[in-house]
Amino acid sequence: MNSSTFASVVDPVIDRLTPDEGGRMLHRNGLVFAGHFVAESSDLPIASGPVTVRVSKALGLPGKAPDVVGAAVRFLPEAAGDSGWDLMLGGPARRIVRLPIVRPAIGWGRVPLAADCEYNYGEYDYGEYDYGESRWRISGELLAPTTGTGLDTHALTRALSQAPAVLTLAAKCEGAPTAPIGTVEFGGAQLPDDIDFDPMRTPQRVRPVRDWWDDVCRAGYRGRNG
Repeated sequence: MNSSTFASVVDPVIDRLTPDEGGRMLHRNGLVFAGHFVAESSDLPIASGPVTVRVSKALGLPGKAPDVVGAAVRFLPEAAGDSGWDLMLGGPARRIVRLPIVRPAIGWGRVPLAADCEYNYGEYDYGEYDYGESRWRISGELLAPTTGTGLDTHALTRALSQAPAVLTLAAKCEGAPTAPIGTVEFGGAQLPDDIDFDPMRTPQRVRPVRDWWDDVCRAGYRGRNG
C-alpha cells in the first residue's frame, strides 16, 4: 500500500478519534521551552542557533503514569535555511526493520528517541559532480533534571525552571556508523503551547521519506498545533 492510498484510509479514522475540531489525536498537551542548539558536525544542514522545544506525552496519561515521550525541535531558518526544520522524535524507541518501535517511558531522566521518519539528503549539484542522495536516520537521547519517579509533566516543568534539560542528537547515514550531530539545551520559563510543528517542514535539500508509518505520525500530530 503506497503513502497516498494509506492516507485515504487512515484519515477518516484519525478524524473520528481526534477529540475536537482543530485538535489532535496524540501529544495534545505539551511543554514548550526556548533552547539553543550547538552543532557538532556538518553532516546535515543544521547550524548552531536558537531553537524551540516541545516535550509531551503521546497519550496524555495523567500524573506519573508511563507514556510514550515526544520531543519536537524547531530549528529556525537562520540555522537550517529555507523554512527551517521541525524535527520530531518519539520514544523510548528502537528500530526493527527500519520501523521505529516505541514503548512507554517510566521517567524523564534518560529517554532514547528516534525521529518519526527518515530523510533523504545529498548535494544535488556540486560543481561538475553529482553526489546524489543518501538515506539518513536521526536519533536522540533526552537527559532531563531529576524529577523523582514517574512521568509527571508538572514535576518536569518545575525541574526545568531550575536547571536545563539536554537533548543529544545523532545521525546515521546508510552504510556508515551513527555519529553525533549536536546538542540541544532547553528550559527556563514555559512558553505558550501554540507553535505549529509540522514533520514535513525541512530544509530544501532534505526530503522526508514518507510511507504509511509516516502518514500515521503526521495524522497523529495534525490539528491546531501540528
